[in-house]
Amino acid sequence: VIVLAVYVWSFIASAPAFEASLTISNAFFKDPLFDPDLSFSSHASDVAKRANIKLGMIKRSFTSLGTNGMLQLYKSIVRPTLEYCNTAWQPKFFKDEDELEKVQQRASRLIPDMRHLSYPQRLKALKLPTLEYLRQRADQIQMFKIIHELEDLKSNVLFDMITDSRTRGHEYKIRKPLCKSNMRQMSFSVRCVNNWNSLP
Repeated sequence: VIVLAVYVWSFIASAPAFEASLTISNAFFKDPLFDPDLSFSSHASDVAKRANIKLGMIKRSFTSLGTNGMLQLYKSIVRPTLEYCNTAWQPKFFKDEDELEKVQQRASRLIPDMRHLSYPQRLKALKLPTLEYLRQRADQIQMFKIIHELEDLKSNVLFDMITDSRTRGHEYKIRKPLCKSNMRQMSFSVRCVNNWNSLP
């Protein structure tokens, strides 16, 4: 599902008949939701809402939770909702990123020993990465799978591989295409290139 969604998004972002492609994509994918401008604002709000509902259920169901217990519940019940299929969608605006990150902020405040700390301090104490880091990490893992043909999708369909590179780093570098629209820049096949090429 993720590979198909990534391919469709990359196609939609560069397709002339965008509205027709969008209709087709929403017919195939119930989740994530494709916005007309591919901002995924409505999807980010929906994901944050569902994650907050699960977090509220945890809060009401357990009167006292230790650090380890709360972490296990958050990682197994709430965070999968925030991370599901996140290589196929990315929040375009800072407000959407903040809305998602606030779910993890709220979860970390439910631990009594952590309430007096700031959010960065809570993350460090709990050894939790930010959701933005997890999204970037998921992108790189998906890139690795596609380039090494671990997915049923040829790398040359999405990427223009550099075969004559003499620069430092790995041998699987990708040529980043020129993009005139923010929509195209946020697509999977473009937004991941800089991070991928910077890997050692």
